[in-house]
Amino acid sequence: MGILQMKLFLCTPVRNAVTTIDRTIESVVAQKGDCQIFYHVKDALSDDGTTERLKEWAERLSGHPTVAFSYSSSKDKGMYDAIAESFDLPQARAADWLSWINADDYLIDNAVAFIGEIDGINQIDISWVGGKATMRTKEGKIISSKRPLTSAVIKLGLADGKHMDFVQQEGTFFKRKAWDACVDVEKFRAFRLAGDWYLWSQLAQKHEVYFCSEPLAVFCQAESQLSSDLDAYRDEMEGVIPNVSRRQSINGNAGYNSLVNFLYPTDQGIYLRKTVINGYYDHRKQKSI
Repeated sequence: MGILQMKLFLCTPVRNAVTTIDRTIESVVAQKGDCQIFYHVKDALSDDGTTERLKEWAERLSGHPTVAFSYSSSKDKGMYDAIAESFDLPQARAADWLSWINADDYLIDNAVAFIGEIDGINQIDISWVGGKATMRTKEGKIISSKRPLTSAVIKLGLADGKHMDFVQQEGTFFKRKAWDACVDVEKFRAFRLAGDWYLWSQLAQKHEVYFCSEPLAVFCQAESQLSSDLDAYRDEMEGVIPNVSRRQSINGNAGYNSLVNFLYPTDQGIYLRKTVINGYYDHRKQKSI
């Protein structure tokens, strides 16, 4: 095997997900491309058999040629504390990619290969990429939509599901250098729900966001998900950028004429298209596929 150029450090925070964790891990192991994946699952002392499943996976993936799998099981202060712990990686280089995938969700085939191709785009330094927002409903229906967001609006906290769409966390990747330069890790650790929104608002201070025209991962609806508590989620946002401040930036039309960066995978490589989005759009419109 030759030297693998692209490295992805991926983690899954989990507690009591024995019915879904296999699908998540399988979606990581199935990734193709010239890449090395360092995949860590941080278990918060599950008591439903999840920890035992992780042990089985560690044995099964021992010596895997492209996926270096590891897991740990210990008490943590919540999902974002677990993610921050997993990202405390002295071996990760500035140019390496980071991401996380929750234990209910899964990566799309070739998502990692697509991220690996990004580094080959000439004269563009891309450090932050998301996919086409895609959700699997409780009934098994797949719903997908493009979300024309820019760093100009994300840094103002406007990607809040109220003024504009959320950035879908599933399928969002960012480089280690962006994490190190932009994120107050202790502040990130303290979030219970809105840590992803906080992270995007911080990355947007220094980096342009790019969106793949195709899905990179799928968010799966499930019972008793933390993300379903939108009131508590928005309460956490309020403590960072109050809604009144977000509303004032809307009134100032801040960032609405900036360019949205879309990446289109083709047989000849990745094609970049910049699109101007003017004013509001209806973030509730979605398309079934």
